[in-house]
Amino acid sequence: VGGLYGYLLYCHNDGYVRGTSYVGGVAGGGTSATLDKCYNTASVFGTSDVAGLLGYGGNIRYSYNTGLVKGYNFIAGLIGEVSGTSDTVTHSFNYGKVIAGLNGRDIYGEQTFSSTYTNLTNNYSVEGARPKQYSGILDSATFASDSLVDAFNRIAFGLWKKGDRHPVFDEAAKPELKDSVYQIKTPAHLLWYADYVNYMFAYPNTSAILLDDIVFNKNVIASEC
Repeated sequence: VGGLYGYLLYCHNDGYVRGTSYVGGVAGGGTSATLDKCYNTASVFGTSDVAGLLGYGGNIRYSYNTGLVKGYNFIAGLIGEVSGTSDTVTHSFNYGKVIAGLNGRDIYGEQTFSSTYTNLTNNYSVEGARPKQYSGILDSATFASDSLVDAFNRIAFGLWKKGDRHPVFDEAAKPELKDSVYQIKTPAHLLWYADYVNYMFAYPNTSAILLDDIVFNKNVIASEC
């Protein structure tokens, strides 16, 4: 997407992207953009406001970049330039190399407003992606272990699984569609269905059936009761 002024859910890009300004692996930019559960694996090249996911502005959650990002100014693994204090980057990670002539970082490249930007929570980057980093720095072994998957799944409830080098989205999180009815068996199934109904413009007659007990707060129950 070149200019995004809406919501992208469960989208990914595997193709080479090249431009000048506002260049992203998934979306170029848009001050009201939101990327949710999206990822990029391809190389992204540009001059300014260039990133693996979103070139300029917006929000990113539960998403990641593994592709090379190269440019000059406002270059980053996830979002090139933060456009305002309301922009958020949360529960996401960068595994791709970031090469920049001036401003380059792992999570976001730069902010152009004077107030403090603090809407960064639970983001991670592989060690060595870029010297100037705004996130938890993890080595490759930690990315490939179960620990990061477990950390993401404490909130996303089974949407992630272990990959060869880093966490990936679990295809099994999407429930089976049987006789036009989604078969809900796991917490991940229920979260997927909630996203489908709330953000993917499903028709009101979309149906689902619950086939098993689902407990979201298992850890709380175990520790407090």
